[in-house]
Amino acid sequence: MLDVATAALMVLVTLSFSYKLERSTRVGWKYQHYLHELAHTDALTGLPNRRKFDAAFERVLRTAAREQRSVSLLLLDIDHFKSFNDHFGHPAGDQCLKQIGAHLSRSMRRPLDFAARIGGEEFAAVWFDAQPDDARRMAEQLRAGIEALAITAAPAHGPLVTASGGLVHVESPSLAMRSADISARLISNADAALYEAKFGGRNQLSVSRGTDPLGSRGEREVSET
Repeated sequence: MLDVATAALMVLVTLSFSYKLERSTRVGWKYQHYLHELAHTDALTGLPNRRKFDAAFERVLRTAAREQRSVSLLLLDIDHFKSFNDHFGHPAGDQCLKQIGAHLSRSMRRPLDFAARIGGEEFAAVWFDAQPDDARRMAEQLRAGIEALAITAAPAHGPLVTASGGLVHVESPSLAMRSADISARLISNADAALYEAKFGGRNQLSVSRGTDPLGSRGEREVSET
């Protein structure tokens, strides 16, 4: 039989091993979480990137379908950003995007509302269960807020940075459609509305007014500054 000292030593060794294993597992989980966030976050603005946007948008659509709630999607594109970047340089362009990202992040306050950077100078904002007029008001505030940042490469040099937006709103997405299909249709409609805003002179919001945004593109209503 083992003596008391040997038994106590074995207990201590076992406890030490268990602690190290638990600590290693915890550190490993934190590292995996860090890598996951790194892969789903835009490094420049700190906003969700396109990959995370796609997954989060589909989750919101599934929730809206189950609970029979609405979803609003805004696509924002910075006007003449390539010219701004080429003229003032990439550091100024990066700083511009950082300020816009911070503005969007500050503006999304409810748990299921979020903003993301989905392309070079393109951003998206999603509102869950907002009335159409409220969604339009919030979208216009985001767009106008970018101009209000008064971003220029240097004080009193060059025009202010502005953005154009395309907004689409859907009531109670269908449970019969895949969330990925609904997402693709809404993004397409919002993108078409964004094109209308660009074509109409930029620095404005265009709202998709189709009665069935999942069935047709519908009409556009442009809100000018």
